[in-house]
Amino acid sequence: MGNPSKGTFNFNLTGHFGEGGGQKIFEMLFKNYCYIILCPLCLAFSENYYFNRKGLPKAMILLFMDLETTGLDPTRHRIIEIAMKAIDSTTGEMVGSYEAVVKQPYEVWEKRDSFSIEVNGFQWGEISQGVEEAEVGRQVVSLFSQWKIERGKAVYVCQNPAFDRSFFAQLVDLYTQERLKWPYHWLDFASMFWATQVARSLEERKELPKELSLSKDEIAKYYQLPPEKKPHRARNGVDHLILCYKALFQGARAEAVS
Repeated sequence: MGNPSKGTFNFNLTGHFGEGGGQKIFEMLFKNYCYIILCPLCLAFSENYYFNRKGLPKAMILLFMDLETTGLDPTRHRIIEIAMKAIDSTTGEMVGSYEAVVKQPYEVWEKRDSFSIEVNGFQWGEISQGVEEAEVGRQVVSLFSQWKIERGKAVYVCQNPAFDRSFFAQLVDLYTQERLKWPYHWLDFASMFWATQVARSLEERKELPKELSLSKDEIAKYYQLPPEKKPHRARNGVDHLILCYKALFQGARAEAVS
């Protein structure tokens, strides 16, 4: 079965940023013309709609998600694992979490991409004992309702949202997502990091490096964090993404108040 749970996560934006600090960070990004890069950070917090009268971000749910699949092509391959953590962006409270191995028939397993399976380390025995795909979809719909995942009140945060979004539709089709008014925006963590590097280069009047890796492990290395645990499972991916996301915001805060 899937494993929904609740808990508390130390991700209080007010504590990290100080009074109005979130707004200062994005004012700094705008000052350096990062809106040119279509920075997802700006999407999340730039408009007054997202700030209260004290200049602090209004409560939004950040839905961190990672998926493992049998390959890269959503027309040929299928989801075999999903993990999510929903966190209140203002209080730091973890609204809930969920993870499940998704059962697939052997015909799907036969079409697996060997490199993808090498990365995530799954074996047929695990897949054959997972939760039926349709049931995982029903559980996700139920949990999103409980967590109040709604457009304008929540956003997805992923390392590779183009990949995750296309495969997530296998669990809950796009028309159902639209009918339920789920978030439209999938924020790209790599683009967030890119925007901070552009801001730094403009601030220091330096050119960007000729090579800049945007892999999550390389971003973690930049912030002196450990790489993601191996094999690459969805739960590991979500936990590591949150760790990197927190470091990025702490770094942005330090630059905003310096």
